[in-house]
Parts: sequence; C-alpha cells; structure tokens
Amino acid sequence: MDVGYVSWMAGRVVSAAVIGTGLGITGSMLQRYLNNDLADPYLLGVSGGAMLGAVSLGLLVPAAWLVSPLVILAVSLFGSFSFGVLLLFVIIWGRRRLFSGRAGLVLFGVAINGFCAALTMLLMSLEHPLYPRVDYGWLVGRIESYGASETLLLVALVGAGVAIFSSIVGAVERAPYGEFWMRRAGQTPERVEFLLLVAVAIVVCTVTAYSGSIGFVGLMVPHIARVFCKSFRSEVLLSAGFGCLLLVGADLLAQFVLFPRVLPVGVLTSLAGAAGLALVLMKRASGGRVYG
Repeated sequence: MDVGYVSWMAGRVVSAAVIGTGLGITGSMLQRYLNNDLADPYLLGVSGGAMLGAVSLGLLVPAAWLVSPLVILAVSLFGSFSFGVLLLFVIIWGRRRLFSGRAGLVLFGVAINGFCAALTMLLMSLEHPLYPRVDYGWLVGRIESYGASETLLLVALVGAGVAIFSSIVGAVERAPYGEFWMRRAGQTPERVEFLLLVAVAIVVCTVTAYSGSIGFVGLMVPHIARVFCKSFRSEVLLSAGFGCLLLVGADLLAQFVLFPRVLPVGVLTSLAGAAGLALVLMKRASGGRVYG
C-alpha cells in the first residue's frame, strides 16, 4: 500500500476523531446547562464569528503568503479566534445587560450567528483565487489531512476546551436545578457560565478553522449517549466516544460515496442529523423530553 496514502488517511482519521470528540462533549454540556435537548455547539453565535473571521482574514492576506497548508491553517485559526472571542464577549455583555435567563443567551447568540452568516456568504462571493477555504466544501464542513504539527495543535486546542469542561462538569450537572445546586458543587453560576462559554469558544473556533461548520454532530450525539446511560458524567464520556466514532465513520463514508471525489463530511452529518432531529421532535411531542 502506498505510504503517502496511508499517511493521508491517518491524518484524516485523527482529525475527524478529535473534532468529533470535541463536538460531542460540547453538545452534551450545552444541552445540560441550557436545559434544552436541542442545543448545539454552533448555537450561541461564536461559530458565526469564527467563520466570518476566518474568511475575512483569508481574503485580506496577500496571495503570495498562502504558499502552504500550514500558513492557510494559521490564517484560519487567527481569524477564527479573533472574531470568535470578540463575539464571545459581545454575547456575554448582551447576556448580562439585555436578557435574563438562559433562553436570552440562546436568542442573542442565534441573532448574532445569523448576522455573521450573512456577512460570511457575502464575503465568500469575492472568491480569493488562492484561499481554498472560500468554497462550498468548507462552508458545510469537511475533514482535511494535516501533518503531525498541525494535528498536535488541533489536539492541544480541543484538549484545552475539554479540560475546562471537566473542571465545571459537576456544576453543569446541577444547572437545571438552579443556582443553589450549582453553588453546592463549589462553583458560582457566573463563573460556570463564563468558563462554559470560553470552552465552547475554544472548541468551536478550532473546529471552524480546521474543518468549517460540521453540523448536527454535537446535537445528536448526546441523545444517542442517553440511550445507554442515566448519569450526566457517563453521558459526557459516551458523547465523546460516539462523537469520535460518528465523525470518523462519516468521513470514511464520504470518501467513497462519490468516488473518486470526496464528499464534504458535513453533508452526511446533516442528512443523518436531520433524520435524528425528526425523531427527537417526535419524542418531545409525545412528552418524552430529556431536557427543556
């Protein structure tokens, strides 16, 4: 077997595994904290800012700089985090001053996401000839094969977000029962929400820079995990595992559906997620909701 192909394939598998793990944990934590079983890692508006930042900076960088995948990734990461963190603080500001309750957090985030998405589509129509992120595949989510250094950076960034989640998992577990129970876990509600949003921003900005917007993984994986467990901590662990398996499997399938073309993995996760979402809505309609 060709060594180059094996290396290319291994890079994709590792990237998909790390991204799926991060999205799965993020979805589980958000659904529990917001007490809403339809919450998604891309719900709060940070993803819209991250994508807008990656595209904006990519279009502004001189074409002569875009000579290697590492430079392109660095541009995407810088733009994604710059705009994503800015949007994070806007969301935190709006949450404190414009809305009360966690529903306001969601509504404000959705509004910001929609605005950023519109601007991103406008910028993508400019078509930077040497910036490969400005295309349909990246918009809907695709897995790419990176070298060892880029993959280690992906692991480190997503790992940092997961570490923050781990530090507040006990408080988030009690969040649906009110602030008193969160304090019983040794955390103040304000600190928990801030750390939660920071962790979401780290994971979402990283995933957006590496692979665009891969939908439905963080939404559906926690529902699958709840079928096999009752405790929230077990759900988080299973969400990590199922997110990893789902995205790796979807990316492998995406490579053969239209062979020799590689289908953007976000197309497959969206198709599967839409079917799963229909089942969740049917469950909610019958009164069998888990959260919310």
